[in-house]
Amino acid sequence: MNHTMRFQDQIALITGGSSGIGLALGRLLAAEGAHVWLLARREPELANALEQVKANQRNSGQIFGTISADVTDAQQVFRAIAEVEERL
Repeated sequence: MNHTMRFQDQIALITGGSSGIGLALGRLLAAEGAHVWLLARREPELANALEQVKANQRNSGQIFGTISADVTDAQQVFRAIAEVEERL
């Protein structure tokens, strides 16, 4: 298997996706064809991060999104997962 196709059409929900390693991972996975969802607490930073991730998309069929949530709150995490499942 071509290593750049490993994540084609896979779904990635990345915590800490608004900056740093989370954002870098989001850009990498988008370039490999994954559907990328960024999760972080700060909504303004999420919007900027989403644009960066979309700029690396591999094909027009990819789906991207953001969710504002605090991973220290289990209910917010469960809500985030449910939201991704619903939107996909």
